[in-house]
Amino acid sequence: MKIRFITVHFDGYEFESQVLEEFLLDKHVESMQQYFFQTRENPHVLFIIRYQDQHHEPLPMSPMKEKSQTKSWKSLLNEESMPLFEKLRSWRNERAKDAGIPSYVIGSNRVLALISNRRPTAISHLGEIEGVGKGTCEKYGEEILAIFNSTLEGEKDNE
Repeated sequence: MKIRFITVHFDGYEFESQVLEEFLLDKHVESMQQYFFQTRENPHVLFIIRYQDQHHEPLPMSPMKEKSQTKSWKSLLNEESMPLFEKLRSWRNERAKDAGIPSYVIGSNRVLALISNRRPTAISHLGEIEGVGKGTCEKYGEEILAIFNSTLEGEKDNE
């Protein structure tokens, strides 16, 4: 087993995950821990990865997953989705602050953008979105749907 430490800058909303993702492409991860810390007011995330090298070619990603992973969260949003995204991001940041956790633990900007575009109407629909797991649905699903519904009502009032 090998161990690798990777430190990435955290901007308060998300961290630049490209270095981490590239490193993990051909590795079999046995465990990964993450720690949040600050140096001179600059937040970072430290990843401690216990892994083994894979001796075969990694399986290719499905075209749909590959396409969505290479896009920036900003490029995923359209003008219509922006108000919902902003409300979700404000909610997420407040929830994270109250819980004393980094906001990306609740959901990255990319996940919030996918939710904003998909506009789920039920928790089961929310769970179909890439990056939204069972835990997120159980813990935050009702709140996310309430934000969606209030945004939808506001849009109808403006018509």
